[in-house]
Amino acid sequence: MSALRGVGKYLGCIFFCIFLALAVIPYGLYKFTDYDHLAPFFADVVKEQMGDKVSADQLALIRSALLISCKLVNRVEFPLENQEIVIDCAKVKETNASELPSLVGVAMFENIYYKVYNCNFMNCLNKAEGQEKFFLLISKKAHDFYFRLACYLLAGIVMSLAILVISSRRWSKLINPGICMVIVGLNYFFLNYFKTQMGDVPEQVSEIIFSSFTSIFLKLLISGAVLAAVGIILHLISKKNGQNQPKI
Repeated sequence: MSALRGVGKYLGCIFFCIFLALAVIPYGLYKFTDYDHLAPFFADVVKEQMGDKVSADQLALIRSALLISCKLVNRVEFPLENQEIVIDCAKVKETNASELPSLVGVAMFENIYYKVYNCNFMNCLNKAEGQEKFFLLISKKAHDFYFRLACYLLAGIVMSLAILVISSRRWSKLINPGICMVIVGLNYFFLNYFKTQMGDVPEQVSEIIFSSFTSIFLKLLISGAVLAAVGIILHLISKKNGQNQPKI
């Protein structure tokens, strides 16, 4: 029985660490590709670009033209950057001229984000090239794929954690999972290095990509350290009180 516990604890610890480390990737991408995370970024980029090319007076004229069109329709459609942009007239009426670039940026992003693909994610990814592949990776289709993948890995985390807890004795039930979480969370300190390997990717883009992973790794690091510390402290207290404490 003791040998079986030892094997269970060993395998549970290894698989818990592996599944936890793997789950961070799709979960981080899931958080990164959330609509509320990406839409403001695209709005800021378009606003910055249009601010350099379009004057305040021109923006006012464009808004006036849109408002005229909105008297006849509920949505305005017009071509821009090889896309057919659709803007809700209600939003045009609520937006002043200076905010129009942000509105256009969000509309452009929604075209990319909600694009319909007539294939599953992996098949689409294999067929896509260049800019199309990048747009696919930040689309709603990708967002849903990352979520499903994270759920599968979460099931692996739960099963391996159950094996680890059942096989561990007393306070090791806290210490062993905590140590695994700390090991995975240590990647927090390597993120800056990974950022430097992004090549020609603009700093603003790499920052928004890594912000999701920074939060996840930091939470794992802190939670794991607290869990392991609580387990060690409780073990030492019980040992000091003369309880028959099995070895960790």
